Amino acid sequence: MPRTRLPGATLLAAAAALQACTPELPATRWIGSFLLYATDLDVPICEGTFPVQDRLVEALAEEFGATIESPIPFALVTPDELEDACDRENLLGCYTRGRAYSARVYHPHELVHAVADAAGWDGPSPFAEGLAEVYSDTAWQGVERLPIADALRSFETTRDHYYTMSLFVRFLLDRHDIEALGSFMAATRSDDPFDDFAAAFAEHFGEPLEAAMEAFEGAPTCSTWTNRVPLVECAQPEIPWEGSVWTAEVDLACSSDEVIGPLDDDDGPLMAANRTLVIDEDIDVVATVDYADSGLAGVRITRCGPCWDPVDLQLGAGSERSVSLPAGRYYLWFIAEADTAGAMRLSLSR
Repeated sequence: MPRTRLPGATLLAAAAALQACTPELPATRWIGSFLLYATDLDVPICEGTFPVQDRLVEALAEEFGATIESPIPFALVTPDELEDACDRENLLGCYTRGRAYSARVYHPHELVHAVADAAGWDGPSPFAEGLAEVYSDTAWQGVERLPIADALRSFETTRDHYYTMSLFVRFLLDRHDIEALGSFMAATRSDDPFDDFAAAFAEHFGEPLEAAMEAFEGAPTCSTWTNRVPLVECAQPEIPWEGSVWTAEVDLACSSDEVIGPLDDDDGPLMAANRTLVIDEDIDVVATVDYADSGLAGVRITRCGPCWDPVDLQLGAGSERSVSLPAGRYYLWFIAEADTAGAMRLSLSR
């Protein structure tokens, strides 16, 4: 649906009104090639939080075919300030007026919205939120997959609706490709009603929306974690095997420029860093995780690839167990409590 062009005087008036209601951006804390991180809050932020999100914006721009002309502003604010900026209550973040706002120090979801905007992808709200979830780092528990017709026709800002649309968007990416999804998002608007975006869907995907919805009913219900597309983690250089042993060691400390956090968790704030593993053939290994500090800690091993064939293992620090790993590329999250520090080591022995 084409966007309406405003007459010059009306456009200037709208721009002035928009500028008047835009909150002042907090002080710049860090600036990279693709991200400007701003905050006035005196809170701990792990040093890797900035460059990792900068790399995410770069990777998303390549994936979406977007040009980032200047670093995207990301503002870490209080919940009250977030409510003022987003004009809504009970949010964790939002993207509005060319800026990402968040009450979380690390929030890929809003950066996905920012890059989609740079690509010219407005898109119906259900698809926009599903897209942001697919390229984010959501690991929700206890969410319910709803009938896809409910999510598409009566979308709500609830975890179940976000989760359901993330499954549908990932299904479309696997069934078609990112180009088809992008052209559809660019040709539609956030407030388009179902009938309007259904017509555009058929044009850009080459099948009726109802046919895709029916096929989706037979798609697997993957976890929020395995349903995501981990662009940054899966693109890192692989660590080579040394004979029959693979070893990775990470200095988990908030002062490290590869450690992100603090990350919100029910058990307390966490920090994390990533590594990449490649396995050429199906193997059985003994996995050992050592960590110099105490507390909640461990390694999560997830295979890069479609969610209908997931491998997702969680190994606690201090543990040793036998695991079977199919061939493929894996991303590993080394995780510990944010107020600890030490070296975490994962060893895989054939």
